[in-house]
Amino acid sequence: MKHILLITTRSIYRRSGEQRLIQNRADALRELYGVDTSFIAFTDKKKFNDKSTLLRDFEVETIYFENFFDIISKYLFFIKRIKVKVKTKKYDCIILSGFFLTNIAKTIKKIDKNAFIVADIHGTIKELIEFNPGFKRSLLYLMLSNYEKKMLRYVDDIFVVTNELKQMYLNKTKKEISAHIIPCALENKDYNYKQVMKYRKKWRAEFGVSDNEILFIYSGGNSPWQSIDEAYNIFSVFKKKYSESKFLIMSNSAIDVKYEDVIYRSFSADKVFEVLFAGDVGFLIRSNSLTNKVAFPNKYLEYVRANLEIISTPYLSDISKEIKNENIGMILDKEDSFNPEELFFKINHREYKNELKRRRKICDKYNFNKTLSNFVQEIKTKNKEKQDETGTNM
Repeated sequence: MKHILLITTRSIYRRSGEQRLIQNRADALRELYGVDTSFIAFTDKKKFNDKSTLLRDFEVETIYFENFFDIISKYLFFIKRIKVKVKTKKYDCIILSGFFLTNIAKTIKKIDKNAFIVADIHGTIKELIEFNPGFKRSLLYLMLSNYEKKMLRYVDDIFVVTNELKQMYLNKTKKEISAHIIPCALENKDYNYKQVMKYRKKWRAEFGVSDNEILFIYSGGNSPWQSIDEAYNIFSVFKKKYSESKFLIMSNSAIDVKYEDVIYRSFSADKVFEVLFAGDVGFLIRSNSLTNKVAFPNKYLEYVRANLEIISTPYLSDISKEIKNENIGMILDKEDSFNPEELFFKINHREYKNELKRRRKICDKYNFNKTLSNFVQEIKTKNKEKQDETGTNM
C-alpha cells in the first residue's frame, strides 16, 4: 500500500471546511486508490481533543503547546518527530498543510532530496488582512507571505481548490511544479427522488413550511466574508413581493444579530444533508476580495446536490461561472440587481425530479475519483523513478 505523511498546523480535531477537505480527501485516497495517510499535527491544546472521532481511523500524532512561552520548544519537538518519521519510513508523498512549514520542507529535502513534497493550499493568506486588518495581522501577513514564497522552492506539487488559486500560486514561483485542483467533494450519500421527497416533507413540516411556501436557507457561520446581512436583505426584498416565504439560518456559530421572521437551527453534519432538501433557495453571497475570488466554499456542492437555486455574486470566480453556465441560480452583479420575479419564476417552472438528476451530474464532476487520479498516478510514476535510480523495490 502506498503511504502519505501529512504534516499540518491546521485544526484537525474540529469540524470545519479545511478539516472536511483533509478528512474527505484522506478517506478517498484510502478507499478509492489504496493510498493510506498518517498525520502529524502541531496545534494549540485548546484545539486538541483526544476524544474526537474525526480522523479516528488514521494514525495521528499530535504535538500541542499550552501557552505562548511553550510554542518554540514544542515546535522544535514537532520538527524532531518529523525527522524521525522521514528517516525511519519511506513515504511515497509528504503533504504540508498549514503555516510555518518552510523549514520543515527544507529539512525533509536535506534528509531525502528525492522526497515528493506537496503543499496543500486551501486559500490565500491575504484573508488575514482583508476582513480584519490591524498592525499585528499585517505583520503576520508579511511574515507568512515570505515563508510561503520560500516554501514553494522545496515543493514538487501543490493542491489547490480553484483554477484562480492555481494561477495565483503558479505565478508566485519560478520553479516548474504541478498543480492539482482538488476541492472538497461531497461525502458518498446514496439518495434517490423518493428519499429526497421524504426528507423534504419531513423537514418542511418540522419548520412549519407549507407546500406552497418558498424556503430560503443560509448555511454557515457568522464570519464577515459570509455576508449574512446581505442574504437577509435579499430575502426581505423577496418577502415583500411574495409573502409566503420563510428564511432558515443553519449555523453552529452564535448569530449576534437577530432578524425578524427567521428560523434559527443548528444541525450535525449528517442532518444537514437531509435538511437542505427542505429548501428552495440557498445563499452563497460573497464580497469583492481576493479571499473570495480564489475560494471554493464546501457548501456550494451541498446546495447543488440539494436542488437549491443558488443566489451568489461574481466574486466566487470559478463557482459563479458554473452557476451561470449550468443555470442553477442567480448571480447578482450589483446590490440592486436582485429580481424577485425572476427567482419566483425559476422555482415554480422547473421539473424537480429531472433537475435533481442534473444536479447529481454536476456534483459528480468533483468526485475524488476524478480529481485525485492524476495525483495518484504521479505518486506511482515518482515511485518507479526512485526504483529505477536505486535499482531496488520500494
